[in-house]
Amino acid sequence: MTKINFKVPFTGLDGKPSSNDENLSIILANFLATSDATGTQAIKFGDWAEKVFNEGVLEVDNTDKDVVKSFILDHKQMTAWLKKKLVDCLSEGKSK
Repeated sequence: MTKINFKVPFTGLDGKPSSNDENLSIILANFLATSDATGTQAIKFGDWAEKVFNEGVLEVDNTDKDVVKSFILDHKQMTAWLKKKLVDCLSEGKSK
């Protein structure tokens, strides 16, 4: 299992926190919660949205880590910069 911490400030290209001081966890949670996923995937995304919103952390196995990564990289409304910052969190995840 890998523990991924998304509770980090969303920073701009200059490295400074965004003007609204949002954490990546809140941004990702909102994208997960408003996903158009169906079936069991919708339930999983809803569970993840609640967990990452409240705790800032997701604990996933390698398969689900790939699902999170695909969700981020394939999302059409996320900017390239946001995707990069979220994938950075995935890369820094700690295995248990």
